[in-house]
Amino acid sequence: MIGTTEQFNRVKKVQQNSAEVAARALEYGEELETMRKDYLKKRPKTLRAKISLRNRRLEKSLLDEESSVGRNIFGALPEGHHREFFNLSPDIWIWHEEESAPDGQPASQTTRYQVDKRGVKKVRLARPNVYLKDEELENFDKATRKYFTLAKRYYEGK
Repeated sequence: MIGTTEQFNRVKKVQQNSAEVAARALEYGEELETMRKDYLKKRPKTLRAKISLRNRRLEKSLLDEESSVGRNIFGALPEGHHREFFNLSPDIWIWHEEESAPDGQPASQTTRYQVDKRGVKKVRLARPNVYLKDEELENFDKATRKYFTLAKRYYEGK
């Protein structure tokens, strides 16, 4: 019976931690979206008129610049590697990595982190969707915190 109570408490703590990390990641995503919109509003009116016509391209450009901020969050890139980490929308974070295989063909992997009330779900092609836990959840939390801090500095400097 004691083992069951300990297991229950451990599971409850993991669920609570997952919900806290998810809430924080969602909050960061919402703030980043607001910063992007505020940045676009600060542009001169003539530029804003042009921007409205190509808003998607500009937003993609901002995401590209943001992802350059997130590129080195996970450490230095080895030769021949390319990495992106960015917030696509308030509830979606993307991690993408490419490397040149020995045969010269590029190998890539993209992971979408879907944030909801239960936690952070890891979604990858041809793999089961799983909620992050333990070390992986902690690493995601650290990465989103660092990314948010760096992106915020980036927008404040503009």
